[in-house]
Amino acid sequence: MVFSSALSLETNMAIFYGCLIAGSALLISGLNNKKHGQYGLVFLTAVAAFVNYQYRPDTKVVGHFLAFFNTIYDPVHNIGSPSVEDYPGLALCDDGQNNCTLLPDMYPVHAAWSTTLYRRFTEGVEASANCAKLYAHAYLNTTAFIICLFQMWKPSRQKYIEVHRKLGWVSTIYTYVYVSCASDYSIFTCLSD
Repeated sequence: MVFSSALSLETNMAIFYGCLIAGSALLISGLNNKKHGQYGLVFLTAVAAFVNYQYRPDTKVVGHFLAFFNTIYDPVHNIGSPSVEDYPGLALCDDGQNNCTLLPDMYPVHAAWSTTLYRRFTEGVEASANCAKLYAHAYLNTTAFIICLFQMWKPSRQKYIEVHRKLGWVSTIYTYVYVSCASDYSIFTCLSD
């Protein structure tokens, strides 16, 4: 589970959706009150950090994390009982057991990209290498967001201009690497060829 293994899956999902709604509300209210927008950005970054830093470089648990990730999107994709035949962007899990979601009885179809994502990191000979890239993507992405918060914070920008510049370079490098890790044709693919 994402927030607590002591809580049910439904409770974890409700907490996640609640955090998204609260953070989004703060960001939107930030259009009128600058402080609220800043609080929203910090809050959503903290939630992302909490979720993403739970990933462990262990290929045995990556399926569980990806299934939770897919489960977050499943309610939207299953509105109105869609079928794969009617909506080509939907797919069934490749394994026939609906393992790519944590609620297999509730959500029979999923976004095609989410079933592919699950299969790519849990099956085949490349699963371990893909998992390493996934973890690098999650860690570096989250760390780059946190660095950007500090970099854009006005007091640090004004007082510590050299730190501001170095953080800019670090976040740029992290961004390049985490985007490379997320793509099929990345710097790591080039290096391994």
